[in-house]
Amino acid sequence: MDTHRFNVREITKHIQAFYKKKRLFRVCHEGAHSTQAMHNLRVVVDIGDLNYILDIKVASRFAMVELNASIEKLVKEALKHNLMPPVVPAFTRTTVGGAFASTTGASSSFKHGFFDRAVTWLKILLPDGNITRVSRQ
Repeated sequence: MDTHRFNVREITKHIQAFYKKKRLFRVCHEGAHSTQAMHNLRVVVDIGDLNYILDIKVASRFAMVELNASIEKLVKEALKHNLMPPVVPAFTRTTVGGAFASTTGASSSFKHGFFDRAVTWLKILLPDGNITRVSRQ
């Protein structure tokens, strides 16, 4: 969790600096299937290090996951606790953030809905560098 806090703090510093200077920037991570290669961009905030499963609470069946963690990594960690995400896309290298943003579905979606329905809440880093927590409520 300390690594997570450090990474978020560093990313926040970069975003706040660009926001204060009114400079355009792009947030991305190398290796994403839908993201341009970072070497083609001038001003980039790299979020590639946000790829960990931070915590799994067995009793509440809750996993705290960074957006670049793969579905494969989430499934492997969940299985260690005899748990499984309700929706597991066929392409397991999809990131949790990508599955959420694209409302990824799977064969279990007829019962559980798309992947985003399994997400309880998110922390979002806004363009001005503020962090807010959002949920359906």
